[in-house]
Amino acid sequence: MLKSCSNCNRAFGAENENVLLCSTCDERLWEKVKNYLEENPGATVEKIHEETRVSANVIKYFLTDGRLEDIAKKDSLDSCYICGTAIEKGTKFCPECKKDMKKYEKRQNAIKELKELYRDVRPHMNDPKAGMHYSGLKRK
Repeated sequence: MLKSCSNCNRAFGAENENVLLCSTCDERLWEKVKNYLEENPGATVEKIHEETRVSANVIKYFLTDGRLEDIAKKDSLDSCYICGTAIEKGTKFCPECKKDMKKYEKRQNAIKELKELYRDVRPHMNDPKAGMHYSGLKRK
């Protein structure tokens, strides 16, 4: 698909309609935004635009492309309590460990339900006096 770069107006071949910039402008503007955010983490789109003169549409393009998220969150990462993977501040576990914990919790709940069911079906098995005991009969 042939498109016009939103920064320099040069024609370029784009993989899809969401691409806004030619590769030259993309690299140059991305470096500007990335460097600014490394020095000013958590800056707003408006502040980045004011300081770098990169258009707000291009900054939003980088955001939707997933590139800004990593830079913006670099200083606000913690480690998963279980595996140590980098995660967002304020969370304790990575998605993979959360999934494993949910599986474990489901298994524990299933075991608990089975024990309760077994207790209901065989109540005498839960009575401490209902085991084997001496009947008082004498052997000959």
